[in-house]
Amino acid sequence: MGVISILIQNTLFGDEGVGIQDIHDICEGDIGETKIRSCILTLKNKELILVTKDGRKELYDINTSKLTEME
Repeated sequence: MGVISILIQNTLFGDEGVGIQDIHDICEGDIGETKIRSCILTLKNKELILVTKDGRKELYDINTSKLTEME
């Protein structure tokens, strides 16, 4: 399962954003944290991701309104 699909599923069905460690755990270590951070940075640059904070931890969601504009 890829980073983007995890973010989309979490945005649609989760209560709050998902952190990098959470994504890493969901992938069962198949995708390294560096690759996850890189993917999130790319999505941030394209304004396709929303960032919230839980204390010092950043939580990520897909910006569904921007995603639908890409169609």
